[in-house]
Amino acid sequence: MGIHTNRESLQRALAANRNGNTIGFVPTMGALHRGHLALVTQALQENTNVVVSIFVNPTQFDNPADLDRYPRTLEEDITLLHNLHQDIHIFVPTVQELYQDGIASRHFNFDGLDTEME
Repeated sequence: MGIHTNRESLQRALAANRNGNTIGFVPTMGALHRGHLALVTQALQENTNVVVSIFVNPTQFDNPADLDRYPRTLEEDITLLHNLHQDIHIFVPTVQELYQDGIASRHFNFDGLDTEME
């Protein structure tokens, strides 16, 4: 199991075992539960390499207080993944790693559709 905090480290680890192998990717925001683990198990069955990302993405929160309250259980998540399988690559980037040019978001006007469909 490798824990990677930047793209270069993850790319190096995956390149070492490329040779026609497949990569399963399970993106998460952490606070892993049985549903996440079921997805990881499926990825392990279907691929030779599995990457699980754990990244609380600030662009997914309208309310900064919700972002602050989102559970961050990295050590527990790593233990769960380690107990599931020893050969999972865990990608835990920082906000700066993924948004190197800063976070830029746009707002769209859906003429009320967003309040009906959400």
